[in-house]
Amino acid sequence: MDQVNAYLGSIMETAARVALRVPVFGWFLKDAIYGAPDAKYYFIANLVVCFAALVYFFGYPFLIIYALTMTALALVSLIILTASDMFRKGEDKDAAPKPVGRTTKAR
Repeated sequence: MDQVNAYLGSIMETAARVALRVPVFGWFLKDAIYGAPDAKYYFIANLVVCFAALVYFFGYPFLIIYALTMTALALVSLIILTASDMFRKGEDKDAAPKPVGRTTKAR
């Protein structure tokens, strides 16, 4: 389990490094993380304005593609969350203990 957590941690660190290096988005994200306390709210407002602009310029096809992408992302995240037990090594900790047999004497 520790190997899986270490692997997922390295993936998240790599994804965070990549996201912070995207020119404009990375600047906003760095400001939201390390900047002033109200920078988080400005970052969220920028995301909402960008989403509204994309809907305005591309219309209904953008909404369909966005919904399909979010559906695929939700499905993949559910698979990842539920498949973590598949990678567990050693004894299964969720299994119920075996019942102890009775020792009765025949009379």
